Amino acid sequence: MGSNRRHAFTLVEMVVTMGILALVMGAMTSIMMFTAKAMPTSFDADVRTDSDERTLREALWLLADAKVFLTRNAGEVAFKTPDLDYDGLDDTSQLMFSGTSGDPLMMGLNGTQQTLIDDVASVTFDVAVRERTMTAVSGTYETAEMLIDGWPGPMNALRECSITKSLAMRLQPQLPHDATQFRITRARYFVKPVSGKTCNVRMLIADATGAGQPDPAKVRTTASTTHTGLLSSGQWVSQAFASNTYWYAATERPFLWGDTTNMSAEFELGVETTAPHAGYTVYSEFGEPTVTRQFTAMVFEVYAVVRRPATVTSTYSAAAVLHVSVVRTDGVVIRASVPLRNQPAMP
Repeated sequence: MGSNRRHAFTLVEMVVTMGILALVMGAMTSIMMFTAKAMPTSFDADVRTDSDERTLREALWLLADAKVFLTRNAGEVAFKTPDLDYDGLDDTSQLMFSGTSGDPLMMGLNGTQQTLIDDVASVTFDVAVRERTMTAVSGTYETAEMLIDGWPGPMNALRECSITKSLAMRLQPQLPHDATQFRITRARYFVKPVSGKTCNVRMLIADATGAGQPDPAKVRTTASTTHTGLLSSGQWVSQAFASNTYWYAATERPFLWGDTTNMSAEFELGVETTAPHAGYTVYSEFGEPTVTRQFTAMVFEVYAVVRRPATVTSTYSAAAVLHVSVVRTDGVVIRASVPLRNQPAMP
């Protein structure tokens, strides 16, 4: 006959089980308390030091692109820095310490301050200095006379010039890269007397019209010379211009324009009909349409004086690296450095 009695824990078994559980719980509690004590907190010295060092480094990197070194004294350094607050303007950035032990090291941005490191005993701002040279523009100066444009030949054709006929050559000045203005002082050209007549040459410097033609209403300077004893085959002559008119180097291309005011003083000017010159000749005859030839050039040279920026070179002490050393009231020293990429002048 089988047994129907239910199997259950005895009192002894329960007492033993509860004892074992108590031992296990006690051990786990001890382990958890030990682990909690071992975990770092913000009050631990090492954690605080790491945080202060990171904060100082990050603050200094905001000064790396400083443009101007504004202030340097025992308790403050200040710089003009590129836009840090995204308002489109340069900013004034500062590191400041009051000098009173226990006060914080502060950082300022356009008058707004925030704490970087608390409980500071002292701060030292050191700057690594390098000697540098800089070049600054100080007004302008006028060069000696120089050749700015011309085509010296060979001459293989002539154009007759008189009161009814004229020949103009648009200039393309070749100037120094930093030239701002030029003033024409002299022209040198090939001229041939017309048989039996005096060689009275009038040379003009004129602006161009909007269509790129010499503008009779904008003649800037005129010079006339009677040449005698010229070779019947023609020769080079010079004409000086006493003019104070300046043209802007980047945009203006005036015309050199030859004719005469006297019908008895006709002459001929040499041209090159296949010249690789960037300008072009304009030949006009009274009562006839103006003829423009873009691949010809008057046989000429033009000289000028040129205005260029005057520069002054000087040496200065440049701030290359900023070193900051902070001593906290607990004696811990926090140090960080940043290279100043623009090397601003020392204040």
